Amino acid sequence: MGASGLAWFGLLTPDAPYAAAVLGPSAVASVGIGAAFLTLGALASTGVPERDAGLASGVLTTSQQLGGSFGLAVLVAVAAEGAEYTTVLLIGALLLVLGGAASAVILPSSRRTPDAPSAGERAGTRRPATTEGTGT
Repeated sequence: MGASGLAWFGLLTPDAPYAAAVLGPSAVASVGIGAAFLTLGALASTGVPERDAGLASGVLTTSQQLGGSFGLAVLVAVAAEGAEYTTVLLIGALLLVLGGAASAVILPSSRRTPDAPSAGERAGTRRPATTEGTGT
């Protein structure tokens, strides 16, 4: 969705109305990129032991900063070579699509298998079931 917003920006023309040229693509890009940040944040902390939560958060933040810096550097280099803004925005959309595809391949699935322990069992906080007081 974020890539769609950037691609829509890439179709701008100088005489386009504000709502269609700026407001629409801004809304689509911000919702898509915001959803991606929330999803990646949740995935980065899924299955991480409590004692390593800070480390996982730091790795995620560092990765986001490096990725943003790299992406911006690529787009600035393309723009410096004389490319039009529409080309730069479409390349940005392509980079977002490639990043999403890489995330889908690299990140583990958050689905639990039936025999996988729950988060409480991994942390050792889940109490075993007892039969006290049941008359058995």
